[in-house]
Amino acid sequence: MLITDSELLVKAQRAMELGRVKLGLTAAAMAASVPLVAALVRFQGGVTVALGAFVTVTVGILVWRGGGLSRGAMSGLKAGLIPLTLSLAANAYGHVCVPGHGCSSLCIPACALGGVAAGLAVEMWARSAVSPWRVRAAGAFVSLAVGALGCACVGSAGIVGLVLGYSVSVTVGLVGARVVANR
Repeated sequence: MLITDSELLVKAQRAMELGRVKLGLTAAAMAASVPLVAALVRFQGGVTVALGAFVTVTVGILVWRGGGLSRGAMSGLKAGLIPLTLSLAANAYGHVCVPGHGCSSLCIPACALGGVAAGLAVEMWARSAVSPWRVRAAGAFVSLAVGALGCACVGSAGIVGLVLGYSVSVTVGLVGARVVANR
């Protein structure tokens, strides 16, 4: 029995889509390990569960979609580990106390610094991409969600620090790229 061209095309499309679904599920499983580890270090109740589910589903869908979205999701997952690690370490360290000046938490500065580093990392990966804006958008979305897993340690102030740090680094990166391009 011979197979027609249209039947062959349908089979090829089905096989390709199945492969993309498998890739998305694999990426989602990998992404699910991040909130699990974060929860083992410092479980923050519903925040950890909600952000963990969001990161897992978002990475799976973006990788399934492919292209710049997939590259951005994986870049964001890696970049988001920076603020997550810094904030969890700052939280484990506790407070810094200086005689005469009192004590302060290291969580907000760690989140802001982590946001700067994550933004620079995503920007670096986006520059070499075919569709840099998709990589930037997906990378920002995922890296901020991953970073927020740890930066929620002091409530919304930690997340604001993360977003501000990220915004500063991306803005500087985009302006720097424009200046270099205009020379």
